[in-house]
Amino acid sequence: MSTLRFGPPPVTPFEASPTRDDVEFFKENGFLVVERLTTDEEIAWLRQIFEYIFDPQQAGKAGAPVDRSGTLDPGEEPKLTQAFFPEMKFPEILDSTFRRNAKRYAAALLGVDEDRLSSWGHMIRKPPGGRPALWHQDHAYWQPELDYHALGVWLPMHDVTTDPDRTSAACCPTARPMTRPTMS
Repeated sequence: MSTLRFGPPPVTPFEASPTRDDVEFFKENGFLVVERLTTDEEIAWLRQIFEYIFDPQQAGKAGAPVDRSGTLDPGEEPKLTQAFFPEMKFPEILDSTFRRNAKRYAAALLGVDEDRLSSWGHMIRKPPGGRPALWHQDHAYWQPELDYHALGVWLPMHDVTTDPDRTSAACCPTARPMTRPTMS
């Protein structure tokens, strides 16, 4: 039996489901902003995992984050680091309220049964002061030989603004569905 470094996900009950209006908005606009998919307790628990993964002591180890900062000066801290498939090292993430609610939303927005969905994790650390992350569709980075019917769900680990002049996470109000819509 494996030991859970940060324990299991918190058991505070929280259920979130999209409304018909949410589904229609997504179909029309290609994105949907959801106020909450999990509890503050679970975000704090996930934050511990996030901080462990991005701890500089993990650099160079199997499954360590990838630095996408570009050229850095000696001693300069990374500005954009990504960790892929954190659920491989922390399978308890798969039992989280966040994942369960996100999967419920994804099934409704994509019009498929939940049991037909799979998922993968992707964590990004982008401290203030790095190069901007411009508006993009994540599917441009996916394997082109595979046919995805997918969306992305973004969960900030800290308070964020939705002011479009101050964040790249804000959705463009004139966005239209593309071949593979995403959800922010």
